[in-house]
Amino acid sequence: TGNNGAYSLKVTPGTWMINLMSDPGMMGGYSSTQTNYIYSGSPLQVNITSSTNGSAFPDNNFQVSAADATIKGKVVDADGNGISGVWGFAFADAGGGGPMMGAGMGAPIQNGMFTIKVPAGTYNVGVEFPPESSGYTPASSTETTITAGETKSINITVKQNNRKLKVNFKDTGGNAITTLSQANVFADNGSGGHMFKMLYGSDLVSGSTTLSVSDGTWSIGYFIDPTENNYMSEPMSKDNGVTVTSANDANNPAILNITLRSSDSTISGTVTGPTGTALAGVWISTDNRKASDFSAGGPVFMTGSATDSSGNYSIPLPAGKYKVQAFLPPSMGYINPDGVEVTISSTSPGTINLQFGQSDATVTGSVYLNSAKKGAFVTAYSDKGGYSETNANSGDFTLNVTKDDTWYIRAMYESGTDFYQSTINKIIMGGATTKSQDLTLTKTSFTLPEAVSATFDYTN
Repeated sequence: TGNNGAYSLKVTPGTWMINLMSDPGMMGGYSSTQTNYIYSGSPLQVNITSSTNGSAFPDNNFQVSAADATIKGKVVDADGNGISGVWGFAFADAGGGGPMMGAGMGAPIQNGMFTIKVPAGTYNVGVEFPPESSGYTPASSTETTITAGETKSINITVKQNNRKLKVNFKDTGGNAITTLSQANVFADNGSGGHMFKMLYGSDLVSGSTTLSVSDGTWSIGYFIDPTENNYMSEPMSKDNGVTVTSANDANNPAILNITLRSSDSTISGTVTGPTGTALAGVWISTDNRKASDFSAGGPVFMTGSATDSSGNYSIPLPAGKYKVQAFLPPSMGYINPDGVEVTISSTSPGTINLQFGQSDATVTGSVYLNSAKKGAFVTAYSDKGGYSETNANSGDFTLNVTKDDTWYIRAMYESGTDFYQSTINKIIMGGATTKSQDLTLTKTSFTLPEAVSATFDYTN
């Protein structure tokens, strides 16, 4: 931008996202002679519709805030002693979403110290380190309130990565897997500490890898290329975790055995509509966490696939028990079929045919805001996996449901950036073909971002 804050960009036709990089702390420096500014808004979307040279699209403006408060931070150990020789990134978050969320303000950590310029307000201040490079893990973040013109000093406590965690890859027989050509391991301690390690053939010849971490409970996830014996990957989960203590040094690492499971079986079937016509493009979900006997700490596998033009699907999976569900947009006019549990093995694949139903019952009622009827969006889900929705345009609604199920109904309404919703109301149909339930809207404590619209044609 120029001295007057104006800018001009030369672009080509199309849709452009424009953002203002107004945080000098991201680059490690603030001005000491003039006011520093922060932009905390969203990027602007600009549709350039004319290809004529010289066409102008004005008034794409940004509103910035004066960063006239200063947070000076120091990285310390558990005893409050400063730690030198540490580099990373410090963030000041006004939105509660973590680094780069909310205001998105931050600055580099240089030799264990950092300075962040911010507008007056309350911030969650924390630090991030590149995995396995700094030798430290964040122990916690710090909340601080600061006024305009104020300089506040804070300490951010970190833990040294002086403990060892050994991850072993094993097959279902308990034998070490030494033939993997690539694997990625993820770890997170829930307090801002995380690890990511990419492993290749030479790293995996022993069937294990060792991570340098701090004390605490670490959740582990991993990714294995599915072309390697059809091994499945698992997301990071507290159910797949290990507690690391001061006793876990290089000679006595904490041990986590990960059993890799091959997709040695399948769940397949056909999906039809209420009249028996095959349905294409139906999303089929398989999830072992939803199975009735799922045990916390066990393997987590969830995947899915869409039906083909004949309504058929086939999903490769490891042996185990899964809940199978089918989903279509409510606009199709169908009720999702009940979820079905199935147990599969390498010698006994599963066949689950699913049929979408039609409503055989209704829930009627009215939506109220401040004791007056209000048009709103009404949505419902059921214990058996059903879903239904409707618009209560005049404040009254009729929701199509099924009679042998329990439904959970809520109304929602938005006006500008204000959002309103009702409580979730439980409706036990119990075989009845009709029930009634009124819904009362209340304003939520949060607001919505400004709506954005875009116009395009099928060629662009």
